[in-house]
Amino acid sequence: MSTIQTAEKGIDVEPLELIRRAEKSRTTVRRIRELLEGDRCVSTIKQGDWFSTIEHVRDETGVDLVLFSENRYGASVKGLDESGLWVASASYDERLGFNSSKRPRWDVEDGLTFFQPNDPHPEFCRLEDAKARLEQYR
Repeated sequence: MSTIQTAEKGIDVEPLELIRRAEKSRTTVRRIRELLEGDRCVSTIKQGDWFSTIEHVRDETGVDLVLFSENRYGASVKGLDESGLWVASASYDERLGFNSSKRPRWDVEDGLTFFQPNDPHPEFCRLEDAKARLEQYR
């Protein structure tokens, strides 16, 4: 997990710590925190939890997190726009090259379902870190 530089006194904060700050009594954020801490199986995470967590972290801390994922063909980055209704994504696929798109949030959430406990899941990181990691595929 990447470290995030917050506006508060320039302190380095891990995405997990930002998620803890945003949790409060939010069940969606709690499920994601438990997954990241190893206390929950990815197959029990609901589709909307990923982007709800990003939204709550942004509201509570002012930090924008994105989802970064890799597979055997490449990598992708997914993040919410300012309205929270659209997901902007960028990806690299060795077969197709680089691509970017903007899709309605609910369409993207439908694809974030994991059925097996060992399914690889996205990693939370800040946008700048995700861009740099994606750029390594050039």
